[in-house]
Amino acid sequence: MSTGDDLRADRVRRQEDGPAADLRRKAGEKIGELRKFWRTRTLVFQDLTLVDRTSEELGAGGYLTAWKFNLIQSCFAALPALLLKKIMDFWLPSAKSQGAEAQVDAVFSWLWPIVVPFILFLMARMIAWGSIKRIHSSPEHRKRAARAYLYLDGAYGLYPQTLLSTLLCSVRLALSCPRSKPSQGRRRIVWRAEMRSQASAIPPEPFSSLPPGFGRESSNG
Repeated sequence: MSTGDDLRADRVRRQEDGPAADLRRKAGEKIGELRKFWRTRTLVFQDLTLVDRTSEELGAGGYLTAWKFNLIQSCFAALPALLLKKIMDFWLPSAKSQGAEAQVDAVFSWLWPIVVPFILFLMARMIAWGSIKRIHSSPEHRKRAARAYLYLDGAYGLYPQTLLSTLLCSVRLALSCPRSKPSQGRRRIVWRAEMRSQASAIPPEPFSSLPPGFGRESSNG
C-alpha cells in the first residue's frame, strides 16, 4: 500500500473515531428509534399479533418491544409540558423557596408534567394482572397481557396523554404565577377607601356629646 493510501486510511480512521463521528452515530441511532416507534405504532392499529413475537423477531422487523415503545410514548407525551414549564419559568420566575422546601418544590415541579404518562407506564403489570380471570391467570398470560396493554396504551394514548399532561402543567403554572400589580387607577380607589375608613374611625371631639347650655349653666352658677 502506498503512502497516500496510508494517509487516507488514517484520516478516515480519525474521522470515524472523533467526537463528531460519535455525535453523528448517536443522532442516527435516535432517528432510527423514532422511525421504529412510528412503524410500531402504525402496526398496532392494524394488527396486534406482535405481542406474540420475540425481541429478536421484533428487532429483525424494525419494531420496538412493548416496554421500549411505551417508554418512548411517555417521553413524547411529557415533552410539551416540560417545554411549557421551562418557558414559563423563564418569562415568569416565581419566588424561590429556601432550604428543604426549595428541594421539594423542585422535585414536584418536574414530576407534574410527567405524572400522567409515566403512571400509566408503571401500572402495566397491575393492569395486566387485573385484566385476566383467576382461572386463566399464569405468568405467561400476565406477561402477554402487559405487552398488549403497553402497545395499546402507547398507540392510542399518545395524544390524549399529551393534552392532559400539558393541561395539568398549565393549570399548575397559572396557580403558581405571581399576581400582577394593581394599576394606578385601582391603587387610587383603594387609597380613597382606606382614607374614608380611617376618617370614620376617628373618635368624636371630647365635649360634642354634652347637652346644649351645659357650659353656660356652670359659668352662671
